[in-house]
Amino acid sequence: MAGRTLALVVAGVVALTPMMTAAAETTAVLSAAMSCPMSDPPVLRRLLQRLPGVTSVEVSYDDKTVTVVYDDALSSPEDFLAAYEDFGIEAGLADAMPAEGDAPAGR
Repeated sequence: MAGRTLALVVAGVVALTPMMTAAAETTAVLSAAMSCPMSDPPVLRRLLQRLPGVTSVEVSYDDKTVTVVYDDALSSPEDFLAAYEDFGIEAGLADAMPAEGDAPAGR
């Protein structure tokens, strides 16, 4: 009986593996107001690490940026900005680019 249960569990894991690896991993770079090199980076990191789909958060105090790697099916840059706003931290998208086909200003 235990062998059958184990086989079902293993089969379930194998069946789920393709769905888990199909997620699109995306990177967003945010700019964030920081005033303390000792306390701000850990706070900024923890606020985003608890969000669904976030796999990595790197904070650069010198550049005032936060680089987030996440599953875009579970989270979005808007979620990150909302988390910071809820905590009273000013932040924005650092890598905001015009949509494909849009001409940069002045062209």
